[in-house]
Amino acid sequence: MGLMPESRIDGMRDAIRNRAHKMFTTNNLSLSPTEFIDTFIDPDHINALTEVQEIVGEVGMQWASSEFYTDFGEVKELLSFSINFERRPPIILPKYVSDGPRISAPHDVRTKINQWVVERVRLGKVFGDAVDSLNWLNTNCKDTRAMRAMFPALPTLLRDVAADDKSATARLAIKLDSSKAVTNLPTLPREVRDRILDASNLVSATTLLDGVRVENEHPKGTSIFSLSTRHRPKKANMFYPDSNGAFL
Repeated sequence: MGLMPESRIDGMRDAIRNRAHKMFTTNNLSLSPTEFIDTFIDPDHINALTEVQEIVGEVGMQWASSEFYTDFGEVKELLSFSINFERRPPIILPKYVSDGPRISAPHDVRTKINQWVVERVRLGKVFGDAVDSLNWLNTNCKDTRAMRAMFPALPTLLRDVAADDKSATARLAIKLDSSKAVTNLPTLPREVRDRILDASNLVSATTLLDGVRVENEHPKGTSIFSLSTRHRPKKANMFYPDSNGAFL
């Protein structure tokens, strides 16, 4: 039995996912038509594909999918990401686009994609830690003040799920905003405490986007890359290292 009802915890888990989605949307990667073609299309095929496109007109969907290997530290994992085009791809897409960037693609563009993937994976992992933290603290803390001491962004999530400013959830958020120092905290390894705090700090950082209408504002004609989900590797849950943990 947890400190808070499961319905409230469920709501806060959804609030974390919503805040994660908003942050991810503001950090999608965009490539110019030239960068996309140089990165995904075999140079020997460009003339043929261009000629076919001139003959048949607009061909192809407004999106495609591709893959990219990334190193989590524990394991090198294959991630699938989506590519969205403003109207249509800059060129007819061969099947091999789904295999990911070409090995001989320009180094600067491959680096650009790699850096984006690594950061996107890092953020997803920390948001996953936030979900895990919420679950564990609700079960193992002696009171909500202790939860707030371990996870300072708790009032933010409570306000996200409050029905109105006068609800019990909203009143609890206000109470925890002004709570005093707590000494009866769960005993956890320093590394785990640090990860909980990092997760809380990231949730707090998303408040900078509150009230901001987030749109994919990229230069016209660009290809927009996004990872719709964050697949965490096995043993990612810091509280239960033998389990698969939660997924975002």
